[in-house]
Amino acid sequence: MSASQTAEFLRKFVKNHPKFLKNPMYVTGISYSGIVIPIIAEELYKGNDKGLDPRVNIQGYMAGNPLTDKTGDINSRLEYAYRMALISEELYEATRNDCNGEYAEADSNNLPCMSDLDEVNKRVAAINIQQILDPDCDPATNLGDFYDYATVWANDKDVMRALNVREGTVKEWLLCNLDMKYNYGC
Repeated sequence: MSASQTAEFLRKFVKNHPKFLKNPMYVTGISYSGIVIPIIAEELYKGNDKGLDPRVNIQGYMAGNPLTDKTGDINSRLEYAYRMALISEELYEATRNDCNGEYAEADSNNLPCMSDLDEVNKRVAAINIQQILDPDCDPATNLGDFYDYATVWANDKDVMRALNVREGTVKEWLLCNLDMKYNYGC
């Protein structure tokens, strides 16, 4: 339903802003949006095939560091952590053996597995799981000027007016929305 509503919003947007009708459109996003991006793109293509007005110039979609399948994505993190030298070979092998390759939906009664996963989580706790080379999105972390530019731009009154953000609907755009933090498990 969310994808359908997003596709409808995009059609209404280009209808209300016809100067964008001919622009190539790519549906993009990161992280959890890896689940909905392909569905939104498909909805736009289907709408074009059905003759919905206006015809959106959809060219495709792009996903950065997408979550595509919770179990598969989370289960792959143990090997990734090992191959990126975030955990030792000993911890990797113990966890793999004790958990039988299942980390996302690990058996909570399997105490050796739970202990291993707890140790893995301790070792990677201070690491930005979405991008290990970037600082974690933590208010106490100084992300630097480069990251500050995004919020300065987004909070600029002229930018908000140009994007038709209704006054009072957004108090402040933040780089990190910690209210929506998702517990990824391992």
